[in-house]
Amino acid sequence: MGVIRRLFRFRRRRIEDRSESELRYGLRRIIIAWGFGSVFFNTTFGAPFAAYARRLGAGEFFFSFLSALPMLSSLAQVLSSYLVEKTGRRRAIFVRSAVVQRLVWIPIALLPWIFPKGPVLLLALALLLFTGSFFGNLSGPAWMSWMADFVPLKIRGKYFGLRMRIGTVVGLLSASIAGLVLDWWTPPSPYTPYTVLFIAASLSGAIDVLLFLKVPEPPIQERTEPPRLRDLIRIPFRNENFKRFLVYSALASFGFNIIGPSLWLFALETLKMGKFWANLTLMIAHMVAIAIFSRMWGGLIDRYGNRPVLRLTALGLAFFPVPWLLAEPSSWRWLVINGFVAGMFWSGLELANFNLLLGLFPRENKSIYLAAYSVIVGAVAGLAPVIGGIVLEPLKGLHMPVGPWVLVSYKIVFLAAFVLRLFTALVVLPMLRESGAKATRTMLREIYGEWRGSFEVLFERLRRRGQNR
Repeated sequence: MGVIRRLFRFRRRRIEDRSESELRYGLRRIIIAWGFGSVFFNTTFGAPFAAYARRLGAGEFFFSFLSALPMLSSLAQVLSSYLVEKTGRRRAIFVRSAVVQRLVWIPIALLPWIFPKGPVLLLALALLLFTGSFFGNLSGPAWMSWMADFVPLKIRGKYFGLRMRIGTVVGLLSASIAGLVLDWWTPPSPYTPYTVLFIAASLSGAIDVLLFLKVPEPPIQERTEPPRLRDLIRIPFRNENFKRFLVYSALASFGFNIIGPSLWLFALETLKMGKFWANLTLMIAHMVAIAIFSRMWGGLIDRYGNRPVLRLTALGLAFFPVPWLLAEPSSWRWLVINGFVAGMFWSGLELANFNLLLGLFPRENKSIYLAAYSVIVGAVAGLAPVIGGIVLEPLKGLHMPVGPWVLVSYKIVFLAAFVLRLFTALVVLPMLRESGAKATRTMLREIYGEWRGSFEVLFERLRRRGQNR
């Protein structure tokens, strides 16, 4: 709490249209809420869910399908956008739908106690996941439109950087505990640890949402008439910059999501990592880097704009699949370093993407832009793991030695992701425009000059100290 108070103590001159105390109260509450939300997302995602789905009998293709459901249900964001523009009740839409998203994990946790292992159980799992994902997507545009109006533009980069750091630290602890519980707790029923973890995560997620009940909600911009449903399609595509951002985001989303389920299955089943080590490699190391570097990226975004940060981090993340191409069961622990480096770039990419979504499009009809973006990018993100699963099925038995490495089916998907990410970062992303943003080259040159000056001062101090001795 002390850190959050200090962050907003000196922001008085930057606050418009509402009292300082009301703004600071809301900003603190949003960050506190995200601590509980981080527990929910980091316990119901990753190794715990991958191991749970496999234990319930999900094959590789079905697991890829389950991983795609949150994105495939993104059409709910069109409905959310329409409701936001028609009613202006963003808080009510967010709270009611997000509570359902969180609490649906209680019946998911109880499934193996209700149904025997088989097709009925898997169908129930898919239906519950789709329900949670639908309501989660329903909450998205309402929350983002609300935050775009509530969080002042001049502190947005640093504020969401702080929110990311605090949520990451909490998520790191919860992911570590979840991995240890699943690896070391061996009760009579193998489903007991999953049931306990998912119910606890569900309740934590509900607390996250309910804390927003007292966050102030600025009134939405007045409209002369409610939007028509066809406006949800027509309005955004008249904006040329929106179309550029959409093309980049769709390709990037495909490149990032095609390897999602494959990474977890490859780590757990081919490399034979335990659940703790899989979480450490793919989540914990990632989150440690996010906690360390998100403040730096937030400052760079406020100083140089989102576009140069996005270009730099997208290029760095393009190389994330390469170490996985070289990994073998006898040599995989160095992948933890790869996860840390990826987290460093990911924190900047997420902040830049999020800030572009909040600030790139006009305030009027913002929720319509957000919904159109989310539906299209979400559909691509949903198809990506399904396509990855389709590629994996016929290649399941692939085992081809290539020098000291072995080419297996998962590595075909990793290679495709690397090529697509590199193309997106080098060819597609430079077409994006952002008013007021500086060039990436300018940002790198100034950062290099500042760091070089700092190191020179440090070395000079050390040299003088050595001479004095």
